[in-house]
Amino acid sequence: MEHMRRSTIWGAVFALIVVVLTAGGASAHAEGDGGAVGQCLVEEKVWVSVVTEEGEYLANECIEPTGNGEDALAATGVEIQHDDGGFICSIGGHPEPCPATFNGQYWHYYHGAEGQDWEMSMTGAAEHQIEPGTIEAWCYNAEGEEQCTPPAQEAMSEHAAQSRPEVKPAGEESNEESGVSPWAIGGGVVAAIALVAVIVFVLRSRGRSDDGAVGGR
Repeated sequence: MEHMRRSTIWGAVFALIVVVLTAGGASAHAEGDGGAVGQCLVEEKVWVSVVTEEGEYLANECIEPTGNGEDALAATGVEIQHDDGGFICSIGGHPEPCPATFNGQYWHYYHGAEGQDWEMSMTGAAEHQIEPGTIEAWCYNAEGEEQCTPPAQEAMSEHAAQSRPEVKPAGEESNEESGVSPWAIGGGVVAAIALVAVIVFVLRSRGRSDDGAVGGR
């Protein structure tokens, strides 16, 4: 009976430790899993990114899929200017003002999706109907260069995380919202260890007491 009782106690202790450690591991995994852009696409929304030739982000956020490419661009709040031909010549005040004559620099318009290469748009932004789960990317080529390429999806997510993330991964809560903090998890682990130590002490004390009783008979 004593052996069975000890086995039951130890089983409960180990189960408690597993629960505490698993909770801590799940939280760490959720915090490091995926990025803002990926989650935006999973939610069937549209990520819009606008980057200058110097790598400055004028827009980098998730929006609801609605309208055409120009609507998506405007949804980020950037100012849009057109030249006499109706083409977008300035985004977010870059350049300011629109070039009076073409100097080889302009805003390149791309589409993208998860795991796919960038595809330069074959139509103007006003003619392109955006699709849920895609990326609308704009980049401005540097002087003397004919082309530019938008940043990688990971770079967009990293920038979003460093500034003001627009999208929170589904099911992920902040420490304040969930009521679970790293300190709480750590405290749970410490408490479990302390409980083990107490039980070991009690069992050993009882074992010594039982041994003494038998020897005195």
